[in-house]
Amino acid sequence: MGTPGTFSLKRVLSLMRQDFTAALRDNVMVYIIVAPLLLALVLKLLIPAAESSSLVFAVDRGLSPDVVDKFRGYGDVVLSDRAGIISRVERLDAAAGVLDDEGGLCLVLEGNEPRALVETYETILEDIDHGGAGADYEEVNLGAGGSIVFDLVALGLIMGTLFLAGTLSGFTIVDDRDTKAIQALAVPPTRVSEYAVARGLLATALGAAVAAGVNYIMVGRSVSVLRLLTLAALSGPLSALVGMVTGLFSHNQITAIAMLKIAMPAYLAIPLGAILVPGRFQFLFYVLPNYWQMEALKTLYAPSLATHGFWFSALVTLACSLPFLMMVLVAFRRRVGLRP
Repeated sequence: MGTPGTFSLKRVLSLMRQDFTAALRDNVMVYIIVAPLLLALVLKLLIPAAESSSLVFAVDRGLSPDVVDKFRGYGDVVLSDRAGIISRVERLDAAAGVLDDEGGLCLVLEGNEPRALVETYETILEDIDHGGAGADYEEVNLGAGGSIVFDLVALGLIMGTLFLAGTLSGFTIVDDRDTKAIQALAVPPTRVSEYAVARGLLATALGAAVAAGVNYIMVGRSVSVLRLLTLAALSGPLSALVGMVTGLFSHNQITAIAMLKIAMPAYLAIPLGAILVPGRFQFLFYVLPNYWQMEALKTLYAPSLATHGFWFSALVTLACSLPFLMMVLVAFRRRVGLRP
């Protein structure tokens, strides 16, 4: 099993095997692994249907009632002035703006809409602007890469999957503490670094595998799986951090689940909320590794929202995770009695 004074890869692999076996026997852990895949299937079915229900037009209120009625024949219409139209187009859904441009119609789009939807809007505008009897167009399933809403949902689900993988290792730590098994690990003795690496590697491997499955269900092959797996690997210390914090502050599975209900919304909401924060205040989030993890995911799933490159964001995720992990490991070692 390796000499007591040195880091032992054999001890790490042995701990990983034990944890994986225990995870398959524990219903809560199996749920954590399977739930993201099931949720991805449900969302894949529901979101395209909800988004394709009707087109949305933000129309200049200065246009004649006859023209406005023609737009109502194609979808939902919101009347507004120029500023209101631009504001409506900039919202997360794929609404189109229509302005009165010196007797003609001007189409206003945000710029991140799928090409098929843009062509649909252009065809409708061309027909109405030239007084045709009606444009022929067909509905297109935009779920494979289309609207920003779908992109953000896919991004959030992938990030949530990586977070849940970290909590999976947290549940094994809670189980070790609850059954006193962690005290037995101090006898060989197991180093806290070996314990953390074993938990982190298992969480990273499972998170990467489940995230790849979720990615395939949500967007197929339109996103680079290699980059997703690379990000999962660079987020390994972050996954270990989530697991160690869960194990440090939870005394049993009930308290761990309670912590999960609080921590996961905060983990996702803070970087998602940062999307709405003006750019000059973004620096307030730079210390958070989950902020940079989401920045990296934006480059894959919502490029129009990305403010940094993939490799920069992924590497900063790693760099920001390590100091937090080191601090938690010190507290964890003191709590459970493992060697440095």
